[in-house]
Amino acid sequence: MSVRAETSGCIASGKLILRNRTGFQTAVSKLRDGEYLVSVERKHATRSLPANAYYWKAIVGLLSDYTGYTEEEMHDYFKRHFLPRAHARDDLVIIDTNGKRVDEFCAGALTTTHLTKPEFYDYCESIRLWSDQTVLLYIPTPDEASKEIAADYEARFDGLLDEGVVVLENGQEVAL
Repeated sequence: MSVRAETSGCIASGKLILRNRTGFQTAVSKLRDGEYLVSVERKHATRSLPANAYYWKAIVGLLSDYTGYTEEEMHDYFKRHFLPRAHARDDLVIIDTNGKRVDEFCAGALTTTHLTKPEFYDYCESIRLWSDQTVLLYIPTPDEASKEIAADYEARFDGLLDEGVVVLENGQEVAL
């Protein structure tokens, strides 16, 4: 079994800033000594600022307020329950002696960062449907959601990289 170390980050003023430095260093420490290929490739936007704002304010925010769990707890729950398995890293699959899959567990990190726009839309829709049917809380569609959500999000986060701040997937601001 090979262990792989991977993280995302950004380049600001010619410096590489890793988003999950501790996790990345932990993964690297588990690699065997030897030669490795290290590369940096440009990440292409997978969703827009309004789509991200809709997710964090209309979906995560409303359900967080409704349930009493933090936004981060709700986000983690959604990733575990609604993220396509293709975006689960380091799955552990239990197979019986007949070769039949009997259980699986995602041992690694789950991330929404790499979802394409259609995958992110489906992810949000799955959560909306679950909320409506299970929690009995209606989450507005992106079209129904107030345009103020997107405007507020863009006003808060647009251009922050120019000010020496990186915005993480969860909206947290980190000074460079």
